[in-house]
Amino acid sequence: MASLVASAKLDGVEPQAWLTDVLELMVSGRTKARELEQLLPWAWKAEQLATAVKYPPSRCSPEAYA
Repeated sequence: MASLVASAKLDGVEPQAWLTDVLELMVSGRTKARELEQLLPWAWKAEQLATAVKYPPSRCSPEAYA
C-alpha cells in the first residue's frame, strides 16, 4: 500500500482521490482484469486530464454530452 501511495505522490496524483476512484472502479466491475494497467497512477492521471479537457467543469457535466 505504501508503494502505491508513494507512486501516486511521485506522479503528482492526490493519493486518496486516486485510491478511492480506483477501488470503486474495481469493486463495481467497471474495470476488467485486463484493464488494470489503466488504473496505475500515471495512467489514471492522464485519463482524468483528458476528461477535464473534454468536459470542462465550467460548462457541463459529462452526462450532458451523452
